[in-house]
Amino acid sequence: MRACHIAGLASLLVCGAHVWSFQPSPGTPAAVLKEWKGQIVLQSGGVKRPLTKSDVARVLREGDVLTCATPKDSFTLLNGAFEEVRSTPSCTKGYVLPTVAGNYAQILDRYGRTGGRSRGSMLGLLLWPESGVRTTPATASRLQWRRQSAGTLAATLTEAGSGRVLWSRTGIDATLGVLHDAALEDALRAQVEAGKPEPRLEVRVSDTLTGSATIALLDAAAERTLQKDLTAGDGLAEDARHFVRADIFLRANLPREALEEYVALLERSPDSTLLLTKAAALAAEISDSRAPDLVRRARAAEGS
Repeated sequence: MRACHIAGLASLLVCGAHVWSFQPSPGTPAAVLKEWKGQIVLQSGGVKRPLTKSDVARVLREGDVLTCATPKDSFTLLNGAFEEVRSTPSCTKGYVLPTVAGNYAQILDRYGRTGGRSRGSMLGLLLWPESGVRTTPATASRLQWRRQSAGTLAATLTEAGSGRVLWSRTGIDATLGVLHDAALEDALRAQVEAGKPEPRLEVRVSDTLTGSATIALLDAAAERTLQKDLTAGDGLAEDARHFVRADIFLRANLPREALEEYVALLERSPDSTLLLTKAAALAAEISDSRAPDLVRRARAAEGS
């Protein structure tokens, strides 16, 4: 039964691949639809339809038209400067998305693209960290494994090449499935500072149930650059800041960190097709335990 369940999850990720092959409508991304009230009709290209809850966080493109049914209806956009643009009662005549402008126009463009590949199989004990996925000490220290019905888990971090034990912990409750250990984070950071950013983590529940990963940490210079880049969004509103941070993490090839930003946005907009599509693709790619749920939700939103 357990093998069938795991195989079913892997099949779901493969069958759900169409979720992140979604192709956006033509045109240059001009804004993100933040929220709306009442009845709003979107005309994009030759298609005209009312907005639904799955359109939250959707990318709108130059030339798209938003039309309010009554003067009391309204909408709010984030433009290319990630500033809020609020509609006026005249939106009953139709608001045409202008040419994009602002410092974040390129982020809008990248956010509007979807894609990815399903690397993850959801098989095995260790779910995170995963070999071949760049990350930081803070994120890599938040372990995830397949929850067990009982028993304890042991974990060991060793130095690349020498095999020297850097950190170990036993007696971890295997039913939890997650663990953040500050001492593990310190050990990982020490490896970065020592110029050895590829330590190996091994976890074990029994002789037959084990998992391992070679952790690909950012080097010290790259992490300093990352932290500097992340300050770019400090003065923005919360939603805009998450969009900026997700883009920075993706450009730094840090998919797990980007996933957390999209998950934070989904807490505010749980039915957004585009956010679910992007989060599902990232979660599937790195075998994140949230992947099956995100894929199901993305497929449901796509069909709504």
